[in-house]
Amino acid sequence: MRVILFVFSLWPSLVLSAQVTLEDLVRHTEVEEVKISPTGTHLAIRKLHEGERVLIFMSIKPLKVTGLLRFRGSEEVGDFYWANDERVVAEVMSRKAALEAPVVYGSLYAINSDGTKAKNIFGYLAGERQVGTRFKKAKATYAHATIIDPLLNNKNEILISTRPWARNQESIGEVLRLNIYKGTNKHFARLPQIDGRAYTDGAGNLIYADGTDKDNNYQLFSRSSQNWQKIDSSIMASATPLGFDPNSKEAYLAISPESQTKALIKVKHGSEDYSIIFQHARTDLHGIIYPPNSYKPLGVYLHPEYPVEHFFDEGEGFSAFFRGLKRAFQDYRIGFTSFTSDGSLGVLKVHGDRLPGDYYLVNLKSKSVDFLISSANWLEPEQLNPMLADSFTTEDKFQVGVYLTFPKNSKKKNPMVVLPHGGPHSRDY
Repeated sequence: MRVILFVFSLWPSLVLSAQVTLEDLVRHTEVEEVKISPTGTHLAIRKLHEGERVLIFMSIKPLKVTGLLRFRGSEEVGDFYWANDERVVAEVMSRKAALEAPVVYGSLYAINSDGTKAKNIFGYLAGERQVGTRFKKAKATYAHATIIDPLLNNKNEILISTRPWARNQESIGEVLRLNIYKGTNKHFARLPQIDGRAYTDGAGNLIYADGTDKDNNYQLFSRSSQNWQKIDSSIMASATPLGFDPNSKEAYLAISPESQTKALIKVKHGSEDYSIIFQHARTDLHGIIYPPNSYKPLGVYLHPEYPVEHFFDEGEGFSAFFRGLKRAFQDYRIGFTSFTSDGSLGVLKVHGDRLPGDYYLVNLKSKSVDFLISSANWLEPEQLNPMLADSFTTEDKFQVGVYLTFPKNSKKKNPMVVLPHGGPHSRDY
């Protein structure tokens, strides 16, 4: 029997009344992401504070705040990654008056978990004056950066793929080794097409890149002998890389066959002959499940009606352990945000129709699960009404899925508020 241990909370819980107010229901969640450092000593927590996203660092033992990243002006903290055990690299988001949500222009910012050595390391704000010195300094770059490999065995560099702001046939991006302390970079490879990015095998080796041609058609390229080869297969040409098995040298990609659901395929790198690993009859893939510190997929997330997982690889016991966690958090979707470098600890996010998100510290060796923090500690799932899956068939015999939420203890016919979606690419979760 699996025991769920509730050990500590980062913020005090609130005493809730039986009635949930409209103000509480529409209030934005406070905690948006939690990730653990490679050696498991610290947590990085992205949180809404006074209407803007900040990054808080906390040591686990003892539990205390060690650092804070808060930008001035119109900038906020976007997605973030532990580049080594002391340093995090974060995307910079900007708030614009004409836009409802912050936008990412591709700038990167690095900071230590104690709040020191903060620096713009890539983007238009990363430039340094270079006068009277022969040492290389950071320079301003008008391009969008995507972190494609954290190079965990390299404490000073990460691998990024760039996309120039100028979108023309001459503005092709490149892959750079970026120093996370100095902001300097080294050219690694040129991309084969505009408006794309590169993909690695998880060990710093390039395997694929994508982009669009002058007619805005998506293209996929395979890396071989330091050269890019365009994939001409009609189905493979539109595939998206999702993983790699270093032992078998097989790549995992998602394809979208015409008039069919999205499928996960496996292909020998450099070949265009593939085999379908998984394809659901009614719904697209909603995400990929990876084991600790591996780029090899073990399973997929699906949302046919309610969130489910399907495994096609046992992954040395990780799949069985994941199923055990799912039984403990039945009816909710679960997923790991991060692991320590040795795979012994991970941060698990649990969320669903009545739970914006709770985070747990999972010990994969002892199989213990300790509560960390809630995204919205003013809401109690038991006080909220569940979303019930249903469907109806249209006049042209097309099945449309719906989610219904009814008032508690109501037996009469109630008026209905309908929230239509443009679908099939989004769901109301």
